[in-house]
Amino acid sequence: MKFIYHLSFLNIFITILFVFCIMRQLNAQTISVSDDIASSLPHREERPYWGDVITIALMQANPLSIEKNNVLRKNKGWRFGVNFGAYFANKSTANFYNGTGDNNIQNVFNNPHYEKQILEVLKINDKSEILYKVLPTDMKYDPAMLLGLFIKYNFNKKTGLFIQFNYSKLKAADVFTLVLEDYTQFEPEYKICNIYGIEERINIDLGLSTGFELSDNYMYLFEAGLNINDTKVLESKIQIENLKFSIVDYTAIYYKIVQGGIGYGGFIGSGLDMKFSEQLSLYLGGNLYIKKINLGDDPGYKPNFSIFLRLIVKNIFGGDD
Repeated sequence: MKFIYHLSFLNIFITILFVFCIMRQLNAQTISVSDDIASSLPHREERPYWGDVITIALMQANPLSIEKNNVLRKNKGWRFGVNFGAYFANKSTANFYNGTGDNNIQNVFNNPHYEKQILEVLKINDKSEILYKVLPTDMKYDPAMLLGLFIKYNFNKKTGLFIQFNYSKLKAADVFTLVLEDYTQFEPEYKICNIYGIEERINIDLGLSTGFELSDNYMYLFEAGLNINDTKVLESKIQIENLKFSIVDYTAIYYKIVQGGIGYGGFIGSGLDMKFSEQLSLYLGGNLYIKKINLGDDPGYKPNFSIFLRLIVKNIFGGDD
């Protein structure tokens, strides 16, 4: 932008210099033809015609160039936004909460502090009457709300670099079965219980955005870039009737170990940008992530999805560099 301004100032300066030289030459010729007139105006050749020079130079300025500079200033600069949407996590890490790993269901049933409560709610006399437990093997995450912040710098109307921070709280829930011995019947009794985990996940995306215009107020954009994610386990529990018990590993609780960690990946996405004014637009889009979540056994790089609305404010600094 500054380069364009410099070219405009250089054009004006050259025009001024050119007009000034012509007027000096005409002045010199006038003096040589009529000495009487020149003598009646003794100070004329020492007085520069700065008012006339500036007026002519301004008339020479290209209005189309000025308009183009103003458009470039509006299209270039910072954009700030907020994201609202839904996040769909891959199920590959959901079995972390199924009670078979470090967060094991036996952490509850082997705990003497919980034994009396469990026997009472199950209406049995001894825990040996719990014949066995059937745990889930295919847990999934529920769709989660996505909230985030968006910052972008546009190089022109179509292309820019951006970073966004999106937060989601995920829940994976299923059921497990307790098979109880029943002395009054020939068949065992089956007790259905709940098992679930809750985690929070932060996605940081650094990407490039570009696209093409559909009309003056509509543009279709493509996004791609790198993803860094941070996962933290908040709860891992079972529920038997009205009683809830944490199945988190005792070691993690004692040493205050945070379950989860940093993962990496990439993303691609696209969407429609709808311009409402010079300062406000709405973007409807979605992203496909191929990323690794640092939770439980190594799940590898798996697909995750998000769809969202992004409210964008721009030109809040006047479109300047």
